[in-house]
Amino acid sequence: MKFKWITSEIKTVAGILNGSEAFTGPLSVQIDLTNKCNNNCIGCWCNSPLLGDKEMDSKTKKKELPFELIKKLIDELDEMCVREIYLTGGGEPFMHPKIMEIIGYIKSKGMGCDMSTNFTLINKERAEKLVDLGVDHMNISMWAGTPESYIRTHPTKIDKDFYKMRDMLIYIANLKDKKGKKKPLINIYNVISNLNYNEIKDIINFAFLVKADSVDFTMMDPVEGRTEKLLLNEKQRRELIREVSKVREYVNKKNAEFGIELKINSLEQFLRRVSNKESKKGIYDSNIVDTIPCYAGWTFARVMANGDILSCLKSHLMTVGNIHKQRFKKAWHSKKQKLFREKSRCKKSDPYFSKINCYKSCDNLGTNLSIHGKIQSLPAFSKFLLKNSAFILKPKGKRL
Repeated sequence: MKFKWITSEIKTVAGILNGSEAFTGPLSVQIDLTNKCNNNCIGCWCNSPLLGDKEMDSKTKKKELPFELIKKLIDELDEMCVREIYLTGGGEPFMHPKIMEIIGYIKSKGMGCDMSTNFTLINKERAEKLVDLGVDHMNISMWAGTPESYIRTHPTKIDKDFYKMRDMLIYIANLKDKKGKKKPLINIYNVISNLNYNEIKDIINFAFLVKADSVDFTMMDPVEGRTEKLLLNEKQRRELIREVSKVREYVNKKNAEFGIELKINSLEQFLRRVSNKESKKGIYDSNIVDTIPCYAGWTFARVMANGDILSCLKSHLMTVGNIHKQRFKKAWHSKKQKLFREKSRCKKSDPYFSKINCYKSCDNLGTNLSIHGKIQSLPAFSKFLLKNSAFILKPKGKRL
């Protein structure tokens, strides 16, 4: 890890302990390159065929960040010691006409480049470029382990699309072996609903087949009055809990059989979410979000395809700025962002969070838990020093 990133993480913790200030940029920034998408995943908040009049409107779907503005943003984030950029959002990143140039520019800065993709637009030429550029990590949105399940969860797709993705994933795995490279790390990402809850082993077997590095499960996050029909009933929820409880043993057995190491990401978090009795209503994190503070205001930011800057993944109704109108850094140190940090110490029942609904699901929870663990493990004297380092860390003219 670069020295500047280690220093930045220390400054991040100092800011958290101090209060509402940030003495460095976020650790990670998500950039929604475009809202354009060639898929209509059944549980999608933007393009599901179940959404009806709640589907993303045609004007918003056309929103896309200009290449030159993206470059300026990346330059600024690099100056602020951001160590990772995550490309995803309301649309498919590979729908952006300059996607490969954007990835190349991120990597030229020495920053980490992660992304989520439906993977349907990857061909051999792009696959080779992704390996050569050294993309760090790719979340492949599959939601299925068989063509039948893939079609159920992606209504406009056919089995040919599933097999194309399978073959291209194998191609990338073989390409990495041939070139002696480990990146991009491939994670098979799966949103679980009543359409695929009984196919956990099929999904894992698919991950082994395509030589993925890891597999990930998350519960379907419903849109009220539209996609709630995809939620599990009580019987299905109990069946899923039983199946997931056996998953690690099953994967360990397969790893030993094939002599590889497929990882299961956030399995405990997934099991906790589905074990929440309110999960039948699409409420997954009510049993944990108030047990720790939220650190997203120091560690994360999201830039949407229309330029809006968000403090956390789901605060799109509480923007803190827009990169078409101001520099990212100005929004990062704005009064709105400071208020978000101050409120982060409150219980999420505070009216301030009503537009986010943290109890339903917190997509920043994994990072919050990681940062909380690091802070809790610090000796008391180290916490004291970091908490009182604001005078040194504050830029001139802004010291307390």
